[in-house]
Amino acid sequence: MVRLKTRYILFQLRYPDFEDTKTAKNVQPKTLISILRASMSKNFGDIGLSETLNAFTIKYFSNSTSVGILRVHCDAVEKVLGAMFFVSSVDGKNVIWDSIGVSGSISKCERRAIQINRRILRDGKNNENVDDVLDIFI
Repeated sequence: MVRLKTRYILFQLRYPDFEDTKTAKNVQPKTLISILRASMSKNFGDIGLSETLNAFTIKYFSNSTSVGILRVHCDAVEKVLGAMFFVSSVDGKNVIWDSIGVSGSISKCERRAIQINRRILRDGKNNENVDDVLDIFI
């Protein structure tokens, strides 16, 4: 019996429009999967799409930090990264799909995601405090 080898892609959705970052917090993992499948079909055809059907799920996605972990088949990692590059909008909002890293084990991806989430939340708290201070002077 042959073992199915998978890879885990750590990604982050970045919103270039500052107004969209506060309103784009309701992204569903099912929506992201359907957008990626559409991009795979458009850019790599039916054969490229069929390579990702076996192991193609989002294992983790946080709406507060827009960081997620995607599980893909080992042979389709490059095509999925290419499909991510061509995605330009999610739910009508401009988005940049940034791949942070690829790992063979989910535990390493989770550790990296925790570090990134902490950094984002820490920086976000500092930015909110700065905005509160600036609102006093305006």
